[in-house]
Amino acid sequence: MRLVIQRVLSASISIDGGPKESMGEGLVVFFASSLDDGLPSDEAINKLASKTAKMRIFNDGDGKMNLSAEQLGFGIMAVPNFTLFAETARGNRPSFSGSGERQHALDAFERYCEELERYPLARFIKGKFGSDMKVELINNGPVTIIVDTKDW
Repeated sequence: MRLVIQRVLSASISIDGGPKESMGEGLVVFFASSLDDGLPSDEAINKLASKTAKMRIFNDGDGKMNLSAEQLGFGIMAVPNFTLFAETARGNRPSFSGSGERQHALDAFERYCEELERYPLARFIKGKFGSDMKVELINNGPVTIIVDTKDW
């Protein structure tokens, strides 16, 4: 599984042309599952959610990245994004053959979101798997962190 975590001042999402859901300061997390992930274990899902909520990438009083979204009670928006596993080595058209099998990827995303919702956040917004989503965000920093379970 792969996460692209972005620290934001604000973010919003519209799903399939519906109304916008918005949040203030926090994290926007793009989530993808690879073909190699299969059906991820509860342990892997829990570790990803914990790493997301507890990642210390917000500045403390001394200007050091030492605080987490959980500590500050900020929001998190989770957005499924299979394109994070695009293969671009050959040609100019990306291949998505390395992206996870649809049902496994959907299950992994849903379980990840359920686990994130357990944390004390100001707001939790969940994108919709397989939908057309319009995501707007204002990066803060910018700070962008990539987490990949293959590195564990």
